[in-house]
Amino acid sequence: MNCPGYHFEDYEFMSKYTLPEWSHMNAEDAKTYTKDMVNKLISDGHLIKYQPTKNQ
Repeated sequence: MNCPGYHFEDYEFMSKYTLPEWSHMNAEDAKTYTKDMVNKLISDGHLIKYQPTKNQ
């Protein structure tokens, strides 16, 4: 099975956040983190860019 593994200390975009409760992000950081994580998965070939159709 080809399952990628990412550790937060290995990537600057993952380790730059301060977690106020040691486990949760604030809403704005979560949006940025998710965007960065999706872009990383796309660049590593694990996701394909979504192309919406005209009906969506």
